[in-house]
Amino acid sequence: MPGATATPDIEAIIEESRGGGGGGRPPGGGDGGDDGDYGKGWQREPPSPRRFSTGIAIGMVSILMFFMALASAFLLLHHSSRVWVPVHLPPILWANTAVLLGSSFVLERSRLRLSSG
Repeated sequence: MPGATATPDIEAIIEESRGGGGGGRPPGGGDGGDDGDYGKGWQREPPSPRRFSTGIAIGMVSILMFFMALASAFLLLHHSSRVWVPVHLPPILWANTAVLLGSSFVLERSRLRLSSG
């Protein structure tokens, strides 16, 4: 066919990251590293509770900083902007809030009574 182009065949060479090919055991045993020494005291120690509390503290500080940035932006826009439009809340919002607070109170009291017997 005149004007037709043929694409060359591309050979994909895939190498394993462990080197070598085929099956077999990976270097280093690959069986969890315990080498069958179950009764010889080689157990993994659980992570320290301090590590979890540090992570939670970092998360809480970052959330607090984000909240403070939003609050400062709100206050800055509210007091210095001439285009600020006040939002008027509908009365049904206060009734809905009262119902939610009341139901939360009743559920918490019933949970406490149920747990105490």
